[in-house]
Amino acid sequence: MVTILDEIIEKLKSHSFSIPVKDIRDPYSSKTPVYPMIVVEETRNTPDLQLHGKVIRSNLNYKFEIYGRDTISNGEVMSKRQVVVSIFKELDEIMREIYGMKITVSPTILAATDKSVLRHITTYGGIIDNDTMIIYQR
Repeated sequence: MVTILDEIIEKLKSHSFSIPVKDIRDPYSSKTPVYPMIVVEETRNTPDLQLHGKVIRSNLNYKFEIYGRDTISNGEVMSKRQVVVSIFKELDEIMREIYGMKITVSPTILAATDKSVLRHITTYGGIIDNDTMIIYQR
């Protein structure tokens, strides 16, 4: 099986989001939360096609949780909803255009435990060829 989790995290860390993302992390980080931030988790990595015991293609899913608070960006006041949706739009472009993945679970916006924070959750998935690393859709 293959994973592209580390590659995705590094790509997001190197991307200049229009609203600066202060942290991109794993879901079980013990670091103190800073906002806005993105939590990335590989939620599925299962064989899709095997031939003579060798995994040819794997089914991959990645869950993203974007956390944001009301903020000022470029001198403009932005609500926490505007913050998470703006970051999501850029994340969506990266996942579709660079990784060829599509949304597999509809985006959901929820209040976090801290009511001053909003959480935007979505999951992307695709089938990856384990040799060529090309991602396909069904």
